[in-house]
Amino acid sequence: MKKELSKKQLELFDLILRELSTAIKNSVLYATDHPLFSFSIKNLKASLEKWLSEEGELDIGISQDNILLGGVFVRQKDDVYSEVASYLHSRGIVAISVFKEIDTDELTDFFKFIKND
Repeated sequence: MKKELSKKQLELFDLILRELSTAIKNSVLYATDHPLFSFSIKNLKASLEKWLSEEGELDIGISQDNILLGGVFVRQKDDVYSEVASYLHSRGIVAISVFKEIDTDELTDFFKFIKND
């Protein structure tokens, strides 16, 4: 992956992070069969599909307080990036790879897994 993202890539990655943040919050607040949680998973999957259709895969690195894409910090001192990174890092997740074959059941299972310490 290139070190510098195009404007379109950056906008799409920002959308993925916002949808990921929403899905995390909804996974904490609601059961996986709740409509709001299901809706957030569908939105996350849609944003991931847009990325995957153009880039083929998504490799995210997670530090204590930030998110990396292709080994490079995308946004410094961004609240959404920091919150997502902190939540995932506190659960021992240091990297996430997403491929075109991902489905909503796998995403739901991921959130079930990270919901529990």
